[in-house]
Amino acid sequence: TPHKHFDGYLGTQRNHYSGETWELTHDHVQALAELEVPAPVDAGRYQVWLQTADETLDYRHAERYYRACALRIQAGGDHSFQGFAERLPALLAFAGIARGHYAALDFSVF
Repeated sequence: TPHKHFDGYLGTQRNHYSGETWELTHDHVQALAELEVPAPVDAGRYQVWLQTADETLDYRHAERYYRACALRIQAGGDHSFQGFAERLPALLAFAGIARGHYAALDFSVF
């Protein structure tokens, strides 16, 4: 439900990295609302990985939304999910992919 978190943000916005400015309008928020999907029905098929120091999204919103799913919440991190490569074996195991299919891969290059 990201579209519900834009109160007070409509109007001119500035990209903190490039300095570029742009206008956030009600149309933008409505377009985002149209992309909303319901929470998973078959929660056992999902793992949700969150890091508590995500600077873009409040992990607690996702934690509530996906509460019926297997949650993997790690302290710290950021929006890029620090340490993702180290967690790929667990993700692949959850997906039912046998270790033999990826054991020779070097995940540190990802």
